[in-house]
Amino acid sequence: MKVRANGIDIEVERIGETGEPLVLVMGIGAQLVLWPDDFCEYLARSGFSVLRIDNRDVGMSTHMHHLPVPDPRKSLVRAALGLRVLIRQVDAILTSPFPRAAETATITAAALKHAPKPREVDALASGASPMDSLRALRDVAKGQHVMLVGHEPGLSSLASLLLTGSVDGVRVDLKKGGCVALSIRTPAPRAATLLWLATPRALRRLGRTVTRP
Repeated sequence: MKVRANGIDIEVERIGETGEPLVLVMGIGAQLVLWPDDFCEYLARSGFSVLRIDNRDVGMSTHMHHLPVPDPRKSLVRAALGLRVLIRQVDAILTSPFPRAAETATITAAALKHAPKPREVDALASGASPMDSLRALRDVAKGQHVMLVGHEPGLSSLASLLLTGSVDGVRVDLKKGGCVALSIRTPAPRAATLLWLATPRALRRLGRTVTRP
């Protein structure tokens, strides 16, 4: 069935006619079929009336062909400007050689004042181990303010390693475009203190307060 709201039709499938409604919403750009049938039927047997939906612009919901495709770089620039509020000095920027990460590093360097040119490091590539990233950090982190640009879950695991001595010692919820700041006594496991953790949304809000030069 379809439910109309705000001028668009949302495809909805109901499993279980009676019971308390339970709406299953998959991530952005995903279809309702990604919710496994067995899981939905289990919830229905448990007393729920399960509703799974197609997000807009996918599946059998209304497709938004008339809307312009947003440029993700605009949000990234705004978040990078937010970092300018939090970060006063950067002596080195190390980045994964993968194109998206390298572009992120370039945009961030341009937004920060007096930031150095990013340097690509294979140890920050997707799939690299946190220990490899730590070894790369040791080469440049002697008394310096260093920024790393990489991928998940590698960066979160590296932060956990530095904070607790284990890659899974603490959960660091580092979302894409987010940033975590650590104070490191020495580039070694369990030698860091958490300074702050900023979500992409928080950084974009801070970025709105910055006037570009």
